Amino acid sequence: MHPFEKETIDKVIEGIASKKEAREVAMWFSETVEGRHKRMRKIYWQAAAVLIPVIMILGITFQLNNQVNLFGKTVYAEVYVPKGKQEH
Repeated sequence: MHPFEKETIDKVIEGIASKKEAREVAMWFSETVEGRHKRMRKIYWQAAAVLIPVIMILGITFQLNNQVNLFGKTVYAEVYVPKGKQEH
Protein backbone atom coordinates (compact mmCIF):
# COMPACT_ATOMS: atom_id res chain seq x y z
CA MET A 1 0.00 0.00 0.00
CA HIS A 2 1.28 3.46 -0.83
CA PRO A 3 1.40 6.52 1.42
CA PHE A 4 -1.65 8.69 0.94
CA GLU A 5 -1.72 12.30 0.02
CA LYS A 6 -2.43 14.72 2.80
CA GLU A 7 -5.69 15.78 1.13
CA THR A 8 -7.05 12.22 1.27
CA ILE A 9 -6.16 11.89 4.94
CA ASP A 10 -7.72 15.28 5.68
CA LYS A 11 -10.92 14.19 3.90
CA VAL A 12 -11.06 11.09 6.09
CA ILE A 13 -10.52 13.13 9.26
CA GLU A 14 -13.22 15.61 8.26
CA GLY A 15 -15.63 12.76 7.47
CA ILE A 16 -16.12 13.65 3.79
CA ALA A 17 -14.10 10.80 2.24
CA SER A 18 -15.67 7.79 0.60
CA LYS A 19 -15.93 4.56 2.57
CA LYS A 20 -13.23 3.02 0.38
CA GLU A 21 -10.83 5.92 1.01
CA ALA A 22 -11.53 5.82 4.74
CA ARG A 23 -10.95 2.07 4.92
CA GLU A 24 -7.70 2.28 2.93
CA VAL A 25 -6.35 5.13 5.03
CA ALA A 26 -7.31 3.32 8.26
CA MET A 27 -5.60 0.14 7.09
CA TRP A 28 -2.51 2.09 6.05
CA PHE A 29 -2.29 3.83 9.41
CA SER A 30 -2.72 0.59 11.33
CA GLU A 31 -0.31 -1.45 9.19
CA THR A 32 2.58 0.88 8.50
CA VAL A 33 5.37 1.86 10.81
CA GLU A 34 4.76 5.50 9.92
CA GLY A 35 1.09 5.12 10.83
CA ARG A 36 1.95 3.54 14.20
CA HIS A 37 4.40 6.32 14.98
CA LYS A 38 1.84 8.98 14.15
CA ARG A 39 -0.78 7.20 16.24
CA MET A 40 1.58 6.86 19.21
CA ARG A 41 2.60 10.51 18.92
CA LYS A 42 -1.08 11.47 18.90
CA ILE A 43 -1.73 9.32 21.98
CA TYR A 44 1.21 10.96 23.79
CA TRP A 45 -0.09 14.44 22.98
CA GLN A 46 -3.59 13.51 24.15
CA ALA A 47 -2.21 12.08 27.38
CA ALA A 48 -0.13 15.21 27.93
CA ALA A 49 -3.16 17.40 27.22
CA VAL A 50 -5.02 15.62 30.01
CA LEU A 51 -2.22 15.08 32.52
CA ILE A 52 -0.54 18.50 32.45
CA PRO A 53 -3.65 20.45 33.56
CA VAL A 54 -4.47 17.81 36.19
CA ILE A 55 -0.95 17.94 37.60
CA MET A 56 -1.00 21.74 37.59
CA ILE A 57 -4.37 21.87 39.39
CA LEU A 58 -3.20 19.37 41.99
CA GLY A 59 0.03 21.31 42.51
CA ILE A 60 -1.79 24.63 42.90
CA THR A 61 -4.30 23.05 45.29
CA PHE A 62 -1.51 21.53 47.35
CA GLN A 63 0.36 24.83 47.46
CA LEU A 64 -2.76 26.78 48.47
CA ASN A 65 -3.58 24.22 51.13
CA ASN A 66 -0.11 24.60 52.62
CA GLN A 67 -0.41 28.39 52.68
CA VAL A 68 -4.05 28.87 53.66
CA ASN A 69 -4.95 25.46 55.12
CA LEU A 70 -7.98 25.04 52.82
CA PHE A 71 -8.74 21.48 53.83
CA GLY A 72 -7.56 21.58 57.41
CA LYS A 73 -9.70 21.22 60.44
CA THR A 74 -11.19 24.48 61.59
CA VAL A 75 -10.70 25.09 65.28
CA TYR A 76 -13.04 27.41 67.09
CA ALA A 77 -12.42 28.83 70.53
CA GLU A 78 -15.09 30.20 72.78
CA VAL A 79 -14.04 33.38 74.51
CA TYR A 80 -15.95 34.65 77.51
CA VAL A 81 -15.74 38.37 78.21
CA PRO A 82 -17.59 39.71 81.23
CA LYS A 83 -20.10 42.47 80.58
CA GLY A 84 -18.45 45.85 80.35
CA LYS A 85 -14.95 44.43 79.69
CA GLN A 86 -12.99 44.33 76.44
CA GLU A 87 -10.90 41.43 75.18
CA HIS A 88 -7.87 42.20 72.97
